[in-house]
Amino acid sequence: PRQGPLRLAGGPLQVGLPEGVVEDLQRDGARVPGVEHVPEERRQVERALADMGRMGVKSVMYAGEGKPLLHREIPSIVRTTKACGIDVAFTTNAALLNERVIDVLDDVTWLKASINGGTPGIYAQVHRTQVHDFNRVIRNLSNAVERRNANGWKTTLGSQIVLLPENQNTVVALAAVSRNIGLDYL
Repeated sequence: PRQGPLRLAGGPLQVGLPEGVVEDLQRDGARVPGVEHVPEERRQVERALADMGRMGVKSVMYAGEGKPLLHREIPSIVRTTKACGIDVAFTTNAALLNERVIDVLDDVTWLKASINGGTPGIYAQVHRTQVHDFNRVIRNLSNAVERRNANGWKTTLGSQIVLLPENQNTVVALAAVSRNIGLDYL
């Protein structure tokens, strides 16, 4: 049998729109190119994951451009990945870590949220989004911590910051927010 890589990283969706734009379009009910999916795509993903499991792939991190939680089939993709014996992880901006997808955390080993600013203003500046999006992301992560704890899930939940000149003075604030909502690490 062929041996696969131990870990794969990639995005289930590539749309290439700036931070916040895709989420705003989806919230307003717009169709976003690359976000509409067809049944054949789902079958292809399921076959690929089954092949990866047989080849010995140990983990898949869904991340990157295209916001992995935006994919309409991400709950099914996560469950299929786990059913194929592959650990699942996410790197996400957590803007869409909402009721539609939060229960998949039971099948996720870890989730890391990219929060590149410890205050709403700096977050909005660095992520090129609206100031209120910072509070939405923190609320989503807080809800994820509460749901994990209430259900006894083993998922590790954390945040990361890319240190930049414009956000360097907000790292301590982000550490405090991360600790206060119960994240496992920054």
